[in-house]
Amino acid sequence: MRILDRYVATRFLIPFLYCLIGFSMLFVIGDLFENLDDFLESPGWLLVALRYYTLFVPSVLGYITAVAVLLALLSSLSLLGKHNEISAMRSAGISVYRISAPLLTLAVLISLGVFYVNEEIVPDALRESRDLINLHRGEDYEPVLRNVSYLNRTTNQAFYFESFRPRENTGQGVTIHDLRADGSPSRRISAREAAWLDNTWWLFDGVIYSYPLNEIPIRQDLSKKSFDFELHPLDLRDSREEPAGRGFFELRRILDRRAGYPEVILRPLRVQLQQKLALPIACLIMGLLGISFGLKGGRGGVLAGVGISLVLSFLYYVFYAITGALGNQGYLSPWLAAWAANLLFGGIGLGLFLRLN
Repeated sequence: MRILDRYVATRFLIPFLYCLIGFSMLFVIGDLFENLDDFLESPGWLLVALRYYTLFVPSVLGYITAVAVLLALLSSLSLLGKHNEISAMRSAGISVYRISAPLLTLAVLISLGVFYVNEEIVPDALRESRDLINLHRGEDYEPVLRNVSYLNRTTNQAFYFESFRPRENTGQGVTIHDLRADGSPSRRISAREAAWLDNTWWLFDGVIYSYPLNEIPIRQDLSKKSFDFELHPLDLRDSREEPAGRGFFELRRILDRRAGYPEVILRPLRVQLQQKLALPIACLIMGLLGISFGLKGGRGGVLAGVGISLVLSFLYYVFYAITGALGNQGYLSPWLAAWAANLLFGGIGLGLFLRLN
């Protein structure tokens, strides 16, 4: 049976790779039309574009891989049925579940691969692609975040940096406000420079204003002083980057650092955290649907497979987007918002799969 497994797997993997490359090229072409003018203005624009899109492609794999799995399964199984190979296998006493075993195994492995890419490759690739664009727009290659603000609602401290360099963990033009429970200021610290050294913030060349209740403010100059703020450099970087480009474990660390924040702030992050697990599983869901329709449809043809793939993928991602939005607004729990599409389409796929015989 190992020969049969390899044969069925190969008949799936070849169109799967074609679909993956084709969908990736569609995304690249669409993005290129939008950014071509920027590339043409930079010296050596062709190499810049090639490097940029090498970094860009991993970020779209999470969305196109499930569609590629579905289309590849429908087309490969359709061809196997057209050539009566599935009928020959069935005549030899091989059940449809045994025929499906290598395909389901590959769908599981592809799901794990998508999770790995989203976790280990996409975050760094997105940051490097932004640095590349900034470099060839004439900006400083070292990333510098401008006008960074961060509010720690647990300690009621508001932080503002005119500029912050994530690689060096240093900032300029720093202002820190300590607030009372009613929102009134209790202390304000201004400094020319701040640096994160030995897990402690050091401020240089500044002034401290204290605001006792019903008393005259007190001024104190500072030349160099350490402060035990509940602020990590990652909090400053996180406040300026889109959570969509983060991995599961990075999002979980962000949520841990923001414990005590109002739920309206944490809820979208909780939804995205669950989506980091739910989206890769879509490859397995589409695998079940593709096998069910492919083995049942038999002679439907490649064109029919394309149509079914587009319709099912469209319905899945529309439902996925709607439930995600409902979760962000608090109408659904974060878990249900992220997994509702998988539960619905996975249930349909499993039901159809179990009825193949």
